[in-house]
Amino acid sequence: MQVIEKTSSRLVLRARPGLLLLLIGGPCLVLALIALAKLAQGATEEAGKAALVAALMALAFAVFVRWEEVIFDRATGDVLITSRGLLGRRGSRHPLDAIRSARMESDPDGDRSKSGKPLARPVLVTAEGRVLPLRWAYTVDPSDDAAVSAIRAWLAPQGGKKGRAAKR
Repeated sequence: MQVIEKTSSRLVLRARPGLLLLLIGGPCLVLALIALAKLAQGATEEAGKAALVAALMALAFAVFVRWEEVIFDRATGDVLITSRGLLGRRGSRHPLDAIRSARMESDPDGDRSKSGKPLARPVLVTAEGRVLPLRWAYTVDPSDDAAVSAIRAWLAPQGGKKGRAAKR
């Protein structure tokens, strides 16, 4: 997640899956064009095979490509977590004063990326100990660590005794 806006009253984080969009959407489009070309040539069997693979890739695109956004707003006293994709939008609103911290959460299955790095995702921790995921998928995106640091810094009390006590 990247920090889009950071002021004393507002913090906006956003994740846009550009690489995933290209890796799934590009071949899907190419296969759809191949299917249309084969259909125009009269090769219906080959067109059907290409269309089937394109349809499966379109389904993967609809399921896996999601745009996620988190807005911390002191003016409204809320944290808004939204996720949008081709299958719709969902979101949740939480009171800002209930959020205690942010951290990276490791994949419970212990999965690792091809590079050997563990998969993780940024989460918020509430006063009750509930964990609120900011991304639906576990990744190795280095911007997630920066987002967690930005959230912690933004949530930290501004100076005074509270600020010193919170660091202990």
